[in-house]
Amino acid sequence: MPQSGAIRKIKCPYCDTETIISNAEHNLEILNKRNILGGLKFDMLDAGIHHMIIEMLSMASSAPLDVYENCVVKSVNKIIIPAYWFDNCTGMGTAQFEKGMEKEYNEIVGQGEYMHSEKRYRTEWFPMSSAVSATSDFVVSGNKEYSSLFETLYSNIHSPNIIDVEQLDYSADCITPDYDIPDAVVFNTSVKALMENTVREQANRTVGGNKIRNLQITGISIQKGDVRRISVGIYEIVVEYGGTDYKLYLSNNGSTYAYTSLPSDQNRQLHIDQINQAIKDADTSRRKILLGTTITLAVLGLILLIFIVGVVFLIAALVVGLVFYMPVEKEYRAKKKELEAEMNSLMGEFSTVKQNFKDRKVALAGVLNHVSGDPEAF
Repeated sequence: MPQSGAIRKIKCPYCDTETIISNAEHNLEILNKRNILGGLKFDMLDAGIHHMIIEMLSMASSAPLDVYENCVVKSVNKIIIPAYWFDNCTGMGTAQFEKGMEKEYNEIVGQGEYMHSEKRYRTEWFPMSSAVSATSDFVVSGNKEYSSLFETLYSNIHSPNIIDVEQLDYSADCITPDYDIPDAVVFNTSVKALMENTVREQANRTVGGNKIRNLQITGISIQKGDVRRISVGIYEIVVEYGGTDYKLYLSNNGSTYAYTSLPSDQNRQLHIDQINQAIKDADTSRRKILLGTTITLAVLGLILLIFIVGVVFLIAALVVGLVFYMPVEKEYRAKKKELEAEMNSLMGEFSTVKQNFKDRKVALAGVLNHVSGDPEAF
């Protein structure tokens, strides 16, 4: 437990910038000093965090087969990110587009005594405009070192379930970087662009359609609405495998995740790359040429079917297809099936390892080892 008045340093996982954090144990005092009215609490139990670590370690296509046996959870840190909640943002603009309308007309067809009038239809395009408006809210980091990570974890959050600051109950060991981006800067650099995209999406929903083309939104104006200072929790998990540390991140409730990198077996990755390349190479240029030739001859035959030469093209397409193309296609499909089976077998190796680990219900080594036996941890 840090001592009162202690000074701590944290390093951003994305830009390696160090931030000095003082009085880390007095989080409620710090939040009050920053005029933070509330925030999102840390909502996960150790079992849920352990479960997410298992899932993230399996996301690398070339995950090592021994990753669960030799991975150590070194730490689970809680980071309190200062953020802005821009509520009731509004945007207005003008949608300019062309709307298609079906027009009926008469066309004279035939010759001589067979000449007659037939109804035809064509689409005519007319320029139009319409007012578009939208309302939304956004949660954006107020600390530049964590902006990228924050966006990954919280870019889709709207109408957050804000807990009053007095009820947040952040523990003393939370890392608490400070605000270093004014809300006006955040609004101009991030929120305006997000709101403009929201207006465009609204225009596509309300104006767009099959009979609309060249849709453009002009004259967009944005109002930032209410700006509230909040705090948002992020879990930072440090795991070690093969002498290398890897950082994994979870949102406050574990619904979203991020990571800088994951353990990977280079030999497995090389094998995967070789299979993928072999699948590409199996589709030879000869097969593509024969397929293209067969299709071309068939199309020409259908177009020229009213003439005797059309029959010749269709016969030629049949000969090329059956005699030359089909044997090559059969060989290609057999080779592709064989390679895909090899890939499925390779991927299945890790799936079996993962399932066996979960069935044993023995937790990863390290600080979360105490969740062994808890079904929620696996």
